[in-house]
Amino acid sequence: MKDKNIQIRNYILDLIENDRVQAGERLPGARKVAKELNSSFTHVQAVVESLVQCGVLKAVSRSGTYVAEEWQDRLLSYNFFCYMERRVKVLADIVDSVCASYGIRPCRQFQQGSAEIRVSHYLLSHHNEYLDLSDIFRECFGNGDDFYMHVLKDFYINGRLCGLPIVFSPRVILYNVDVFKRFNCPVPRKDWTWDEFLDTIRYLKNYLPAGSIFNWENQIQSFNTFFVRAGGNLFDSTDGFRPQFDNAAGLKAFEYYIELRDLLENSGYHEDFYEKFSNNEAAMLFGARQIMYRLNKFNPNYNACAVKLPSFPGGRDTNLQGSDLLCIRKSCTDMDLIKKLVKSILSKEMQDMLAASHYGIPFRKSSAAKALDPASCYDSVFIEEIPKISAAYNIFTPEIYRMIRNGCGRICCLPKEQITSEVRDLAKAVDVMMKLEKFEKDNYTV
Repeated sequence: MKDKNIQIRNYILDLIENDRVQAGERLPGARKVAKELNSSFTHVQAVVESLVQCGVLKAVSRSGTYVAEEWQDRLLSYNFFCYMERRVKVLADIVDSVCASYGIRPCRQFQQGSAEIRVSHYLLSHHNEYLDLSDIFRECFGNGDDFYMHVLKDFYINGRLCGLPIVFSPRVILYNVDVFKRFNCPVPRKDWTWDEFLDTIRYLKNYLPAGSIFNWENQIQSFNTFFVRAGGNLFDSTDGFRPQFDNAAGLKAFEYYIELRDLLENSGYHEDFYEKFSNNEAAMLFGARQIMYRLNKFNPNYNACAVKLPSFPGGRDTNLQGSDLLCIRKSCTDMDLIKKLVKSILSKEMQDMLAASHYGIPFRKSSAAKALDPASCYDSVFIEEIPKISAAYNIFTPEIYRMIRNGCGRICCLPKEQITSEVRDLAKAVDVMMKLEKFEKDNYTV
């Protein structure tokens, strides 16, 4: 009976996620669904009622059952959500494989699930929604001798391991060798400086439009990579995580990033930049090793080398990692299933799949060794930067995360003369929000 109910449930959810029945539209009648699936009317009614209780469907008296307007935001047990499922086939294949093995459902439009694959900054800011996986990882893999264990450091929040990396990577700058040769542009030195980076952009502006030189963007993961490397901190972990981005070092780091934006003439990020780079129409591309997977989709024969991020006066030799992590919501109580997911997704088979796809750096060292070529002019840089990675955003609540993401994103698009006052205003607003959150936790949390 349980398998039949799962079949009915998945059939109805597939109707919705495949847009055959859209938000606000009436679901086919229970008798029609029962006939379609060779099931009983009673079974279908029971499943429909459970989806009404979950908020995916809405029952209207004497009219029928309709798809709820905000069904994508509902959390369903045994749904597996992957944030990059549509763009990264290898992740979708891994999710599909484990779902088929363990009777769970890969969701395509739902925005969350009992099991999820998330990026670093989202997971860290929503850490309290997820289970501690430290004991499960230890039970499955012991001391983790075949894993890059230092990558886990920043995903321990208050002693709880909120997620397990599937892949990770430092961030570097790829430069298109053929474009640099075409315009006789000097290639970057191994330890180039911020001024040398800007001089390279100025040189290339003589030959390329600004929008084809570098993929500047105001997304938090891009901004914060340069911000931290330049000496800034969003929050200071030694001072109760109070805002630090409005101090002298923070304001200077903002100034550097705005300087880059203005030099690139506010060109911003465009979705076609990856295709342009792979086809020798763009010069430099910033990102983690995961971007190479996207480049290969456009042109597997592109010719690129990597260089580490430029150094700043008074900055840090650190690298903000990009990771895709397995995390399990607290609503999932099936411990046997959780262990199976962790074992399967971090297995040699799955990690070797990632290695073969060139998507990021597998968390397993033995699989990473199959992916990384030390003789390569780009992998050698990734290898060198691995020991320097950090995921220390120090943003640990969804509300503060949204304020920082949206606030810094907005500030990075403002005229230069407004930056200082706007940064200080954001810091004041965040400080007040944090004090209110602390007051609520100290006085109202049961």
